[in-house]
Amino acid sequence: MSKDIAIAILGAAVSLAGLLLIFCGFLFTQLAALDPLTPDPTLNSYRGAARWGLFPFAICLAEAGVALWWLLSPSDLLFTTLWVGFVALLAGTALYGIVATLRFL
Repeated sequence: MSKDIAIAILGAAVSLAGLLLIFCGFLFTQLAALDPLTPDPTLNSYRGAARWGLFPFAICLAEAGVALWWLLSPSDLLFTTLWVGFVALLAGTALYGIVATLRFL
């Protein structure tokens, strides 16, 4: 059963990383498409939202790495790190989504 959980977390973390990368890329594309005369605060909003999105993206990849590590060398400590990290990843991604939407955009 632990192996199924690790495989599910691996897939979910990589999928979430892909979604975050697409979202950040969309923000950078929108930033590039803005009129050059756009006020700096607006440009900085897009820039900040896209840059902050790279943190949960990196954590997703780290979580996928922990899942792969556990699959190659199972241990109780790694498994605990895996599921606790995934819960933290979900919470962090939700927080990023809320803050990026309310503060930056």
